[in-house]
Amino acid sequence: MNFSNQYSNPVSRKITIGAFFISLAIGVIFFQDSDMTALFVFTITFISFGAGEEILILFAGEDLKLEIQIGKIGISYLKLAICIFRSNREITDNDLSRIEKYMSSEFDKEIGQAAKNFIQKNKFEKYTTKRICNGLQDIKHSHKLQFIYQLFALAYTNKEFNKKEERVILRVSNELHINIRHFENIKSMFLKSEEKRQKGSSQSFHSSQKRNKKIRTFFSGTSYAYMQLGISQNISDSELKTVYRNLAKKYHPDKWAKMETAEQKKAKEEFQKINNAYRLIKKTRNLK
Repeated sequence: MNFSNQYSNPVSRKITIGAFFISLAIGVIFFQDSDMTALFVFTITFISFGAGEEILILFAGEDLKLEIQIGKIGISYLKLAICIFRSNREITDNDLSRIEKYMSSEFDKEIGQAAKNFIQKNKFEKYTTKRICNGLQDIKHSHKLQFIYQLFALAYTNKEFNKKEERVILRVSNELHINIRHFENIKSMFLKSEEKRQKGSSQSFHSSQKRNKKIRTFFSGTSYAYMQLGISQNISDSELKTVYRNLAKKYHPDKWAKMETAEQKKAKEEFQKINNAYRLIKKTRNLK
């Protein structure tokens, strides 16, 4: 379950294209031999493609650096976080801690701090969910679902639901043309966690997953893995193992051996997705 190249960062593309044309101009001026020019252009373009973001990050301001790391979709997420927090009239220190905590767990502490600074700097901007969602219409439906999941995960960092924040997420869901049943299914994942918390069930922490500095997509995989198993990120380790065992038993190929070929194939694919998701979650939680 690898999301690393699903949405190439526009900044990365601009760096590569810019490097190509600049190196071409320099090559034509300084090299008489067309082969040397072509080699020079290829070398500079290749370097910029592989390391252009890292080089730019060294000189970029905080906002550009953050956009390079989490992409425009990640920035859209932070803008929607402002809309969610502002539904409670004003953005508090607790809200800043929530975004820092969530982005640190999804990426790393550096991005968590940068996200907190972004919210602090832009908290009075007049963002609207409609305008933000217009820029998200071309992403895959499965990623729109994950986006809603991630908004719920942020809203649930206080381990309880806030109706005003939930209404903002519902509005985002509607503007992304997500069926209400999908919205309710995602919401139920967190409601189950809330019900168990109120009953005094044990909670486990979700350890921070260290990512490479070069991040090409906001959909890094962890949130989708939890969503694939139909659970919230607040589930305990023992509950996680139980859910995995039940799903693995349900979709195990041996159980579908006597079914039609199409059904066997579908079950096999589902079984693989479940295993990939479980492996990723185990890795982030340092489970054996």
